[in-house]
Amino acid sequence: MTKNKSMRLNAMKKIIENRNVLTQEELKEELENLGYYVSQPTLSRDIKEIGGIREKYSKKYRFNLDVQNKINKGKIEKIINETNVSMNVPLHAIWFRISSEHAVIFANYIEKYLSDKGFHVMAVVGLTGNIMLGFAKEEANEIVRALNEVGLTRRSKSKNK
Repeated sequence: MTKNKSMRLNAMKKIIENRNVLTQEELKEELENLGYYVSQPTLSRDIKEIGGIREKYSKKYRFNLDVQNKINKGKIEKIINETNVSMNVPLHAIWFRISSEHAVIFANYIEKYLSDKGFHVMAVVGLTGNIMLGFAKEEANEIVRALNEVGLTRRSKSKNK
């Protein structure tokens, strides 16, 4: 999923949750006010993807958590079935805590920055802004040095001294 689509879907969820019910036209207008311009077919697909449902006797939409959970469960099951797992490398991790609205952008930046330097890393982002940067034990010291280059570890609030 592209960053723009992810951000658009999050914006749609917030609009539907805050307004509770609205028509596709109203939703499209709200999205345009936020700078997201989408066609009607894209809007319909997005509504389905986030679990928005149309009320039975109106053209208004609301967010249905049960539908979203079923969609997510199906997607997660598919992802699990298609995932290869390797657990033979002892991992080290660094945790970051930033605002949830910036977490994905920050994690993508750090992961790409370190990958471009030749490190094998993974960034895992939680819903509340927690980010875990995982890497092999052998690369720990070099990764900390690379993070020092961009000033990240100097801001550490670690209690391990």
